[in-house]
Amino acid sequence: MEIYPRGGSVFPLESIQHTGMDLHDWLTGASLAGLLANPKLDVTETAVLSDIVELARQCATEVLRQKAEE
Repeated sequence: MEIYPRGGSVFPLESIQHTGMDLHDWLTGASLAGLLANPKLDVTETAVLSDIVELARQCATEVLRQKAEE
């Protein structure tokens, strides 16, 4: 499995130790929602859906890589 930047907490609060969703997870979900919003996309096959989820993860990873370079 590839090691990728997690990006820290989605909603960072200094007074609370957060162990829930990190920024990478949130960006993956947002990317997945965008990809699945395409009406031309057929997700009836599990293999296709698995590929789409992987693409969403790759999108999130790339966003965090570019953010780290700023």
